[in-house]
Amino acid sequence: MKKALTVLGILWASPITIFGFLKILADIILGHYTFLGIRDNAFIFEFTPKVDKSFYFHLLSFWCNKDAVVYGNIIILKNVREKYIKYSCQIVKQYMTFGVFRILLSSIISFIAEYMLEHADSRFDNIFIIDARRAANQVVDVPGISKRINEMKKSKITNLRC
Repeated sequence: MKKALTVLGILWASPITIFGFLKILADIILGHYTFLGIRDNAFIFEFTPKVDKSFYFHLLSFWCNKDAVVYGNIIILKNVREKYIKYSCQIVKQYMTFGVFRILLSSIISFIAEYMLEHADSRFDNIFIIDARRAANQVVDVPGISKRINEMKKSKITNLRC
């Protein structure tokens, strides 16, 4: 049963995977990507440009200061680190669960956080990002929550002293 669900997940994510593969195909042929292997149903590539990285990054608008980019079952890493691989593998699982709707749902959540919620941050308050960070054992600190908790603790101490 698990294998059948995996196959269905790969098929469900295939439109995004095909788009990602077509997007990087020319660079794979030119040798700008090194195939690192398959992990958790994801094809992992490392970005290894044959030209000056700083020049090449200006040409690639999809990086946007990211360490990894995920297209369905394809992971492209700028810096190969275990935390980025775990994080990206969780995003692959999300694509296998939600398919093309992951992009739509994530965009809607980010839009709501950015434009409709006064104290939310579209990049960090997105449930898909939070889920991936938890899976990678990364710190999930909704922006400012630690600061607010510390302020509350200080105000309670101050109130107790009065």
